[in-house]
Amino acid sequence: MKTTTRHTITDFDIQALVDNELGREEEKSVRAFVESDPDARRRYEELVRQKRLLLEWWAGGGFAH
Repeated sequence: MKTTTRHTITDFDIQALVDNELGREEEKSVRAFVESDPDARRRYEELVRQKRLLLEWWAGGGFAH
């Protein structure tokens, strides 16, 4: 993905952003990257949609046996 002064932004970083698992400075760095890179933005949006759908599915009872 992209190298910043601290580290390379990876898909795991984008996933952590979606899941609110980053510290303040890391979040700022990853969010800036997502906002500036079209591929990273698409991945972020894909993960946000996936998380929303999973939350809706679980809220609706998930699967029944």
